[in-house]
Amino acid sequence: MKTLEIQIDGMHCGGCVKRVEDALKKVPGAAAEKVEVGHARVKVDGVMPDIVVAALERLGFDARVVKEV
Repeated sequence: MKTLEIQIDGMHCGGCVKRVEDALKKVPGAAAEKVEVGHARVKVDGVMPDIVVAALERLGFDARVVKEV
């Protein structure tokens, strides 16, 4: 299992946080550990980081993995 630190540009409020949390719940093998405006920490198991990023970009945010542990 890995942990991704993801920078998410375009988030402005609690509603954005909720949208990101909901999107991450729909990605098999991903679990949001912490989501706040502009940032998310996500545990992944058997899912490629680009799949997680793509789920966030479909919401209209710019997302990129800044750290993978």
